[in-house]
Amino acid sequence: MSAGLGEAAIGITFMHNGLRHIEEGFENIKVVAPEDGTWYSTAAVGIIEGAPELEAAKMFVDWALTKDAQEIGQQFGSYQFPTNPDAKVPEQAKPLADVKLNPYDLEWSGENRARLVEEWDKMIKDGKKEQ
Repeated sequence: MSAGLGEAAIGITFMHNGLRHIEEGFENIKVVAPEDGTWYSTAAVGIIEGAPELEAAKMFVDWALTKDAQEIGQQFGSYQFPTNPDAKVPEQAKPLADVKLNPYDLEWSGENRARLVEEWDKMIKDGKKEQ
C-alpha cells in the first residue's frame, strides 16, 4: 500500500495483493517477479486433534476444498491461484501463471524446521546471522 501511495519506491508483498491494489485504482503499481524465480506459499486447512466439533470441522474442510469455495475470494479482490483443479483461475492472476517459481522441498523444510526457527529467532534477536 505504501508504494501505491507514493510513500515507498517498492513494496514486497504477495503478488495477488498487488493485483488487488491495481484494481482499487493505484495505477502507479506494477507487479513484477525476479526473472530467476520467486518463492511462494500454499494456504492450508486442517483439523486440530481433539477438536470439540469434529464433524463440523470435517464438513468445513470438505467445503473449503470445493471449486465453489475456492472461487469466493475472487468476488472480494483475492486473486490467489486455487488448488482445486476445477476452480476458475482469476482473470487478474492469469498473467502471473508463467512466473518462475523456486523449488520447495517440503520434506527438507520439515526436517530442518526447528534449526531454522532457532536461527531465525537468534538472527532477529541479535540482528545478525549465525556463521
